[in-house]
Amino acid sequence: MGWVKFILGYNAFVVLIQVMIYHKNDIDIIFTILIILVLTFSLKVVIGQSNNFIFIIAKKPWLWIILMGLLPMLYFFIGSKFDNSFNVIWWSALLAFISSIPPKIDADAVVNQKEMHDLVDIMYKEMGILRGRLKYRLGLTAYLIGAIVGWILFYGEIVSV
Repeated sequence: MGWVKFILGYNAFVVLIQVMIYHKNDIDIIFTILIILVLTFSLKVVIGQSNNFIFIIAKKPWLWIILMGLLPMLYFFIGSKFDNSFNVIWWSALLAFISSIPPKIDADAVVNQKEMHDLVDIMYKEMGILRGRLKYRLGLTAYLIGAIVGWILFYGEIVSV
């Protein structure tokens, strides 16, 4: 996960420099960062609550996987209708995805990685969801694919090579 933080840190620095170049006002930079944080938080809440209600309570993981594929497309569609930078929408969608990835177990933790995976599998099995970890990861993959497709569909004409 260290390489992800490095890439995000580098990319965040590049975006911050771009924002500083295009926005001459310091308030615009702060406002852009705040918008990214608010949109990330609201998207993360939608992802988390859909996971709680559709995946776990309703026990319909395939419906949740489909929703996770359509959610970023809807998000990019709505974002394309507003007059803002596509970087704001893209960064908030990416940060919501990264914050949804389950954390790694530390080496000095009480349980190791395999024991934790076994505990999670038992938890999903007791809830009546087979292969829950795999289905959660499929949902995150569908989210990522939906985000890329949504970005291409709704922002493709903005970015030219």
